[in-house]
Amino acid sequence: GTNYTTQFTPNLTGQGISHAWLFQNGSPASSSSASPTAQWSSAGTYAVQHSITDAQGCTASFTDSVVVLNCQPLGNSTVTFNYTGGPQSWTVPAAVCSLKIECWGAKGGDPNTGRAGLGGYASGYLVVSPGQTLNIYVGGAGTTTVGGWNGGGGPTVSTNEFGGGGGGTDVRVGGSTLNDRIIVAGGGGGAGSSCPSTAGTFGGHGGGSTGGNPSGSCNSGNQPTPGTQNAGGQPGGYSCNFSCGAGSFGLGGVAGGECGCGAVGGGGGGWYGGGGACHCKAGAGGSGYVGGVTNSSMQTGIRNGNGLVVLTY
Repeated sequence: GTNYTTQFTPNLTGQGISHAWLFQNGSPASSSSASPTAQWSSAGTYAVQHSITDAQGCTASFTDSVVVLNCQPLGNSTVTFNYTGGPQSWTVPAAVCSLKIECWGAKGGDPNTGRAGLGGYASGYLVVSPGQTLNIYVGGAGTTTVGGWNGGGGPTVSTNEFGGGGGGTDVRVGGSTLNDRIIVAGGGGGAGSSCPSTAGTFGGHGGGSTGGNPSGSCNSGNQPTPGTQNAGGQPGGYSCNFSCGAGSFGLGGVAGGECGCGAVGGGGGGWYGGGGACHCKAGAGGSGYVGGVTNSSMQTGIRNGNGLVVLTY
């Protein structure tokens, strides 16, 4: 963008090597630094020449060009993407060179217990080019029959009570695969049983570098664990049933069956999904991710309902 400082880095550096840079209409017009910075006040295409001289006096020169755009200030406009149950896309408008991206993950499913985990929040800034396409995936809240769209863990068998994991919410650049995600807000874990008392079992919240842990239990057994930055959460539950599953990259773990009483919860989707639950346990939350944006932040347990994406430009 105009008046945006750009740093140039050579492929060859070392002792005895000198550099000479020429920036057409740039400020500065020239530099002898190995990695100089320059900026341009007007939009256009400008030549950049780089000459290298080694310790023996041999010189080589290379010329390339930079394209400078007339970018509008960040913060003039916003666009909001609500849950639709499918991918959405957005094309960067003319004169837009940077964005603030905000994502909210979806809540887990709740079988009338009020104990589902909430979706997380992630934000950051992204340098973009006019005409570039962003792929938007807004997670759906888990229900009492299925996991939420975009990674929420579902059931493996029919159960009396079930809370699906909430779907993660993300933005993808350069493609539509899970590896193309640049920012993710984790989904909440599905709620578990309300027996034998009002203590119940609560789904873990989604979001953060590690999703939230489920809590409470009306039977023995390990709790499911949340998704992290490099692994899905492990399943957990009462030993009468082992059909619940671990979370994985982008996917919450599935919930297994129950053994006569009590609900089970699916793991929340996210960067890595939370673990799913077996008998009398709740699902764990999925993790968030901000590795593809700058000036980022994440929070756990923010969103009630379906996910959301807001772009500010």
